[in-house]
Amino acid sequence: MPVTPYPSDINLKCIIDEGDVHVSCDCQDNGEMARQLQEGTAIIEELTAQIQHLQTEQRCLHLEIAQLDSDNQNLELRLETLPKLHGDHMTKLMREANDEEEHCSELYGDLSKVTADRACTEKVHNFHRKVVADLKRELEATTSSCREHLCFYEKRLQDSWSAALLVEKKLTELRAKNEHTRRLLADVEFGVLPSPSRPFVPAAPPAAHRGPEVPGSPLGHQVPLKGGHPLRD
Repeated sequence: MPVTPYPSDINLKCIIDEGDVHVSCDCQDNGEMARQLQEGTAIIEELTAQIQHLQTEQRCLHLEIAQLDSDNQNLELRLETLPKLHGDHMTKLMREANDEEEHCSELYGDLSKVTADRACTEKVHNFHRKVVADLKRELEATTSSCREHLCFYEKRLQDSWSAALLVEKKLTELRAKNEHTRRLLADVEFGVLPSPSRPFVPAAPPAAHRGPEVPGSPLGHQVPLKGGHPLRD
């Protein structure tokens, strides 16, 4: 908006001169004229100062108006480019939103796979846990059965060892008895062999019953043998 300039100092001087002429014509009292002149001079000085101040403000306002015009032009330019920037920004946001949506879809797919894998893993884990529990029970039962069998076989081994010791003892006794019998047989066979200087005399048959032996009998107590030969103690 254009601002009307104030009158310059030349116009003020013309006004002062015209006032002086008018005062000299109309006023006859010099004192009154001097007083009015002083008042007019003071008013003129005050008006001059105000005019200078207003001129300074006018220059400042011109500068501010120019700055505002420049800012307004810049704003108009920005306003013209704002739709394009807004469109570019919206396109970028839509692209980012689509990327995020695709990423979320991938995450949902991965989450579904992880959930399925977790369910399968839990099933396998539960199956293995059941198998371990069954094997544990079977192992405990087998261990108990093995302990029972071990105790049974240990008892049988102990009994067999005792029986073996008894058999070995009886075998030793039987061997000693057989050795003793063999010696007696050897003695009997040696006693009944025919001498070269005398004829062979067959042994007498065993008696059906013998009474008590007489002390001092040369034959002593004889025991009938299976071959018909007496056995002397």
